[in-house]
Amino acid sequence: MNSALFYYRSGYERDIYNLLEEDADVSAYYAEPFKIPYHHKGKWHNYIPDIKVHFIDNSIEIWEIKPAAQTHYEVNEAKWAAAKNYSENLGWDFKVITEVGRGKLQNKIKKQRRRRREN
Repeated sequence: MNSALFYYRSGYERDIYNLLEEDADVSAYYAEPFKIPYHHKGKWHNYIPDIKVHFIDNSIEIWEIKPAAQTHYEVNEAKWAAAKNYSENLGWDFKVITEVGRGKLQNKIKKQRRRRREN
């Protein structure tokens, strides 16, 4: 996996791809993996989540990368409700990754780097 090969729409997404490259718990990840239909203001639309993450424990998560300031937009709430339902039906988790989530992932990677240096 190489984040340089992925198209990203924001610096947040680029940062997450780079962190996923280093995450020892990640077996694979896919950018904009599929469309999820959702209904908003009387019309059907398609939502494309940012990343599908496969972990070494065989769990799968669907991630939307978004600044915290945009998490309460009505349209995003409609998209994410559909994504959560879609994911749960497949036994996956859906997560919105904001600056807080990015920070947690950065800390996790720092710990993994330290462990690798110590071993």
